[in-house]
Amino acid sequence: MIAYVSQLVQAYTRGVGFTNGGVPNADLWQVILGASARVWAHPRQLPVDQTEGEESVSWRAGFNGWTAAELTLLARYRIKAL
Repeated sequence: MIAYVSQLVQAYTRGVGFTNGGVPNADLWQVILGASARVWAHPRQLPVDQTEGEESVSWRAGFNGWTAAELTLLARYRIKAL
């Protein structure tokens, strides 16, 4: 999952903030780690309801895009057209 989110971040920033070997800097690593945790928490990424006896749980979203904090940090590295 970390590799998947790393690719998303690298594509979003167009490689800025990554070494030639594809290693992210500390800022981008924090974004990758946080987003990966959301993917890991709900890997199916589909709405799921589970019931066992009297207990039930509903999973609605895991990674549903970048958070506002992540977007603020990613904007530092994103190359924009002039």
